[in-house]
Amino acid sequence: MGDFVTRFENKEQDMPGTPNTPKLAVKVRGTRIAIALQEIEDAWEAEDYAGAAILSRQLLQSDPGAIQGLVHLARAAALIGDWDDVAEAGGALVRSSPKDAFVAAGKLNRAGRALEAAKIFAQLNVQEDWFDAEAANLARKDADLLIAAGEAAVTKEDSEAANVIWVAGVQIAPRSQILAGKVRRLTRGLKMALANLDPDKDPDDYADVCRDLAWVNPSNLAAAVRFARASERSGETTAVDAWLKVLSLAPDNEAAAARLGNLAGKGQLEDHAISGLLALGRGETFDPIIKVLAAGRDARARKALDKDIRLATQRAAKLKREANPKAYLAAWKDVLALEPDNLRAARKVIGGAGHLRDYAALVDGWAAYLEITPEAAGADRLAAAALRAGDEQRALECLARNRLTGELPKARLNALCKRVLQAGKVALRDSEFDFTLACYQTLTLVDHAGADGLRFALANALAASARRSEIEGDRAGAVAQAEQALELVPDHAAALTLVARHRGDKGPSHLSRALRDQDSHGSNAALELTES
Repeated sequence: MGDFVTRFENKEQDMPGTPNTPKLAVKVRGTRIAIALQEIEDAWEAEDYAGAAILSRQLLQSDPGAIQGLVHLARAAALIGDWDDVAEAGGALVRSSPKDAFVAAGKLNRAGRALEAAKIFAQLNVQEDWFDAEAANLARKDADLLIAAGEAAVTKEDSEAANVIWVAGVQIAPRSQILAGKVRRLTRGLKMALANLDPDKDPDDYADVCRDLAWVNPSNLAAAVRFARASERSGETTAVDAWLKVLSLAPDNEAAAARLGNLAGKGQLEDHAISGLLALGRGETFDPIIKVLAAGRDARARKALDKDIRLATQRAAKLKREANPKAYLAAWKDVLALEPDNLRAARKVIGGAGHLRDYAALVDGWAAYLEITPEAAGADRLAAAALRAGDEQRALECLARNRLTGELPKARLNALCKRVLQAGKVALRDSEFDFTLACYQTLTLVDHAGADGLRFALANALAASARRSEIEGDRAGAVAQAEQALELVPDHAAALTLVARHRGDKGPSHLSRALRDQDSHGSNAALELTES
């Protein structure tokens, strides 16, 4: 039985009915985020801004992707003057919640941190819906501060910082004549430098100036195209990113799409290019550029796989089972792993495993064989091998998926189910709840009578474990386990009581609301604009 449990835990392939990530861990994570967000909101209500910042940092340490945690940190850190955290949180919010990023940058700017604010402002697109009249009014005020900050940087002979600040200022306040004039002068200087460079003799310097011109004029299509062409000598990744920028300005530019496709294919950067296109809002299913890139990537992968299969088959075919049975079996298992629907390889694995009485490999071979050609005789042989190998769960899942459980002798089917049920009970005794759940789900595939008993036993164990977690102070773990128990037995009294107890502090939907709030991260920004 121990071998069976060990084999299950070490499986790398997903099985029907088996969670491919620990279900409880996922639930605990969601519940922990909800509880953390509620604690942060409680700190806000108590006007404990330092506490809200600390709790936000703790949430982000455990879950860096919690956008609401970033929003809370940016707000709270600004109130306590922790500008490094404001800058970090604001920068992280640019894509997920640009309005909150804009608010954070504005606070940095008004706190005299113009360069950090500029780095955030420069990444924002004021053509998007979030940039409303109220934001535009604030941007004009921020532009005045950025002008002064740039002048101060020039006085300190830090022209690089001044340029960064002024270019960002134009990004958020394009109608500012002062900022526009400064950027025009910068552009003229760069164009003069470019005119003195030969792209063939000085390709790196030429590309650098083209990059600067594209940066100074981020909405200028000609500058973007010039840099994209120049960057092709610098490497495929740089060039792919540059052509993505061109497509962000001119989505229907066929020449840019063609260059992107060629460069991505040459550098095997299709996935990188597809990610960039998706970030531009293009649809993965219907976008013609993405479809071409995906087709090229898949064709290359298929070609490589075909080569691997051909070479593996050639190696296996040279071996004789009687002369070197272990090498023979290993070689054909390699072929079957590369091509699971290879009937010849499945038969060779069955033959080699039977010769060696390697029942685990025999299960591999018969399971693959039945996926290709479901048949009654093979079903019984898979079941027999699984009982010897301790891989009953995999056999049941394969047989159920191919509608072959009815082809087994009743005694054989009962033996398989009894082993899975017993494994589930052992796992339950050891508090291996995910494995117990997987055993229960497998038994339901064949409508085994013992499935319900295991379900109730698992629900009881989860409820008891939830209570222990509650006593130990782990609210998230307690609620998550209780909710998992309720998924199995919706009217489980102890689990219902525990969940109600922790959701009852501020209403029965307390945690559910906090979970929903994780996806409403942009809602605070509008209020903050009026407070700025």
